Amino acid sequence: RNTNNCNLFREYGITRIFVTSPNINEIRSSTGWPIRSDGSLSFPSLSLISESFNNPETETTDGSFDLELNTQNLSVVANGIAYFQLRGNTQRFTATIAAGDSRIEAEELIAQEVVIAHRGSNDILVTPQQILRGVIRGTGDVLSFNQPDSVDIEELYRGRLIFKD
Repeated sequence: RNTNNCNLFREYGITRIFVTSPNINEIRSSTGWPIRSDGSLSFPSLSLISESFNNPETETTDGSFDLELNTQNLSVVANGIAYFQLRGNTQRFTATIAAGDSRIEAEELIAQEVVIAHRGSNDILVTPQQILRGVIRGTGDVLSFNQPDSVDIEELYRGRLIFKD
């Protein structure tokens, strides 16, 4: 039977891709579909990116990340409406929301050091163990689920550092 139809009206299935690699340095998402880990991702250094500044041809910045991690260095960069749900362990976690309404929920990510650069309108949730530093320039807050000994957060606009119990 001939099932060729007009591409304008036919249904497309959702393509699911599984990636296995001994080492991944960067995951860039420009899609509305979630990026999920199947178990813990154990890489020395990992960058999660959903932004359009460094790559102007990026169509969308609404990536969704749901990951369990075990890294030395973790970096998140977003400037749209991306959503990050992160858990696991890292030595150093750098979170940069350059603009937009992106949200980072990393209260289940145990990080020895957390560095924040926040210009967004949504919140960043973190659990630093030793060091929390950075700057809040937007309306979004930084919620910390632990108060480390070293805290150096500069609040330049409406966003605030809030310690949660």
